[in-house]
Amino acid sequence: MTSTNLREIIWQLVGSVLAGKVASYGQIAKLAGYPSHARYVGTTLKHLPDGSTLPWFRIVNSKGELAFPPGSPPFTRQCELLAAEGVTVLGKRVDLRRYRWDGTEVAVQAKNDIVGKTNGNASEGKPCARPALRHAQPTSCQGGTTPAGGPVSGLR
Repeated sequence: MTSTNLREIIWQLVGSVLAGKVASYGQIAKLAGYPSHARYVGTTLKHLPDGSTLPWFRIVNSKGELAFPPGSPPFTRQCELLAAEGVTVLGKRVDLRRYRWDGTEVAVQAKNDIVGKTNGNASEGKPCARPALRHAQPTSCQGGTTPAGGPVSGLR
């Protein structure tokens, strides 16, 4: 499999993480069939095209922590986007027992779609594994509050 295929599988898996759920970099790598490539998942997300709507903010580290330094603009943005979906961030951590996404079935489909596409065997109507453009701005969590109106911990 080429790095382009792996990148497309990662995009498709990340795009499949449901709103209100999170996955870890390692979980995405494992589901993609490359369990030792968690850092590659992070690198792939770091280099998303401008304006991508891929829900990068739903990916956290293996401890459930946001990857950015607390108080930094990307950290604040990730907190806001997660809070807008009802995910609670305490300090810099998300409770994986509560919010972890289980995407096993999606992983098999993503790999089949990409491998089939590159072999010329993809069925028509299958979703394209490329990140879409433009992400809607969250309407809640402005000023550091959750959708329920409580403060978002960890924001400076």
